[in-house]
Amino acid sequence: MIMRGIQFGNFHTADDWDLILHAKTLTPPKPKTYYVAIPGRDGDLDLSEALTGEVHYENRIAVFSFIASDGSYSDREDLLSEIVAQIHGKRLQIVDPDYPGYYLSGRCTVTERTNINAYGTITVEANCDPYKYALEQTTRTVSVTPSAGTLAVVCTNTGVQTVTPTITVTGSVTLTFGTITTTLSAGTYVLPALQFPAGTTTVQVSGNGTIAFTYREAIL
Repeated sequence: MIMRGIQFGNFHTADDWDLILHAKTLTPPKPKTYYVAIPGRDGDLDLSEALTGEVHYENRIAVFSFIASDGSYSDREDLLSEIVAQIHGKRLQIVDPDYPGYYLSGRCTVTERTNINAYGTITVEANCDPYKYALEQTTRTVSVTPSAGTLAVVCTNTGVQTVTPTITVTGSVTLTFGTITTTLSAGTYVLPALQFPAGTTTVQVSGNGTIAFTYREAIL
């Protein structure tokens, strides 16, 4: 039987440490809200989306509890010490099999560590970013030629977080998005003004070469 486990960075709790996943919790991220009470107005003025037009979130907490039952007391003591050395205080990529294709990113703290004659326990608490990030980045690549004219490139973001793509160009291309037009030569770029919110974004591309938009989608 394959034991369920959690991947912390380069280590898998079942495959590498023979730990039994006993319990886990993952709290939803709390929305960052901002309300202003204005005299003479019914209710409060909700300014939660005033700055960027989107709701943003606080960090979320993940807690994982494990049981170590193999080996002697001394074996378990060595194992638990090794786990603390590899996890405690470190910011790690955390992969939970209940969310296939995604990972959490957070700073881990060992909050409990026990070892008795029969078994040992260890609990890891992670203060994580609010989003689950896709393990694989999304890339949209197109080629353009002068004879093809301007292409409408549709980029889809299936996540909920607005992302800023990395743009890789060969040759020379011209991009138009919104009211902005820019020409890029061969190289890699990040344009803060070009963002992909949830859904689809269309970028007009012309020139002679290839362009690739690469971004990592994220869900709650």
